Amino acid sequence: MVPSFEAFDLELSAAGRESLKRDFEAKGGRVVNRSCDIATGEGVKVHCKAEVSATNIPDAIVAFAEKEGVDLVVIGSLGLSPASRFRMGSVASKVVRHAPCSVYVVKQKA
Repeated sequence: MVPSFEAFDLELSAAGRESLKRDFEAKGGRVVNRSCDIATGEGVKVHCKAEVSATNIPDAIVAFAEKEGVDLVVIGSLGLSPASRFRMGSVASKVVRHAPCSVYVVKQKA
């Protein structure tokens, strides 16, 4: 799930918005495709799909998992400090609490 530029309060022309949207979709697609290639290369049977969302990212991931009947969500974690997590929340922790399936959290290397 890739946050859409629309999730940010940006004042852009129509052409600028369209260009930014294409950029988000292209970069998100490359990340998803690369992740699929790695998993497949390791012998994991996966179905991957990139989707750009302008909504709250944790809610969008949970809704996507419900809609697509996902068996497992794999999500990264930046390892926020307890104070940062309290102020901002954590996408990973919100997905873990609300997803209809198992969630595998990958921690960032130290």
